[in-house]
This record gives sequence, structure tokens and C-alpha cells, in this order.
Amino acid sequence: MKQKSKNIPANDIEPLVVSLLRRSMLDGSMIEVTADAILAAGNGKNSASQLSALKKELAELEAKINNLIHALAGGLNSSAVWDKLTEYEGNKRILKQKIKELRPKPTLSREYLIKEPSRDVERLQNSPDCIKELLQKYIVKIDVFDEAIIIHSTADLSGALPAGGVKLPVNGKIAGNNSDDLSADGCGGRI
Repeated sequence: MKQKSKNIPANDIEPLVVSLLRRSMLDGSMIEVTADAILAAGNGKNSASQLSALKKELAELEAKINNLIHALAGGLNSSAVWDKLTEYEGNKRILKQKIKELRPKPTLSREYLIKEPSRDVERLQNSPDCIKELLQKYIVKIDVFDEAIIIHSTADLSGALPAGGVKLPVNGKIAGNNSDDLSADGCGGRI
């Protein structure tokens, strides 16, 4: 397990993070990879199988409720039957709520997912001063370890890293290339 090192002043690491974000946004790779990652996450099959299982469970529960109602109508009037009916009705409401939550939401198109970051790229090109705002929008946190820096972001910045990575020792000065030293964690995955 990596041990966190001493804090690095923001002024020492900011130029590197700004450079990575600017490079990633301007070459367009971040936008494409981020949109693809969001679409892939939204197309998960788990929710479809969960929805199917919940619908089956609801049908079975409704059959049990109908059986209890028929038993009550047939003269079997006991507190145990009423208690079970109340329990089943509560479970039915819970299942219906779960089914409602798992129903497919309106889908987002790839073009829609690309539009907002593309506007940010245009803003960056027209007004480089907006970089601080974009840092706040796209960079979640930065973990500094003795042997590495990990940048957590809302977008995939991996395309902005040089092929061999960037070595940034604790003093904040770029020292060489080593892929174990700097990584980016975004919705496109960790590199």
C-alpha cells in the first residue's frame, strides 16, 4: 500500500495538471472517451436482469395476495391471515418502488454527451483564463504519494499523458519519464 507523502503546494503541481487538462481537452480524446464510458455504464445488463427478477417476484407476491383475499372471502378470517396480507401489501409497495427506480431512463445520445465538454474546449480556446474554472469542473482530487501522483477526474485524461508517463517527485519538479509515477483516474479508467 502506498503511503501518502507530505503535501505539495498547489502552485507546484498546478502547472502540470493545467497542462494535462488543456492537452486532453484540446486534442478531443477526453471528450470521446468520456462519452463512450458514460454510454457503456448506462447500458449495463445488471439493471435489466434485476428488473426482470423483481417483476417475477412481484407477480408471485400478487398471486399470494390473491390467494389470501380468496381465503378471507371464503370465511377464513384470522388475525394471522390479515397480518400476512398486510405484510404482503407492504412488500408489494416496496417492489413496485424498486421496479420504478430500475425502469430505463431516457437515453442520452453520444452527441449530447459530447456537447458540454466541446463547449468547454471552445471556451478554453477563446479564453485561456477559464482554466481555473475547468480545473474545478474536471479535477476531483489529486493524491500525492512518495512514489506517485494520482489525478482523479470526471473525465479520462489518460490520452494527455506522454507514452512513458511523467515523473514528478515530491518537490514538484518534473524529473523524467516513468509510467508508475503519474496516473489519471477518470470515468475512462485508471492508467
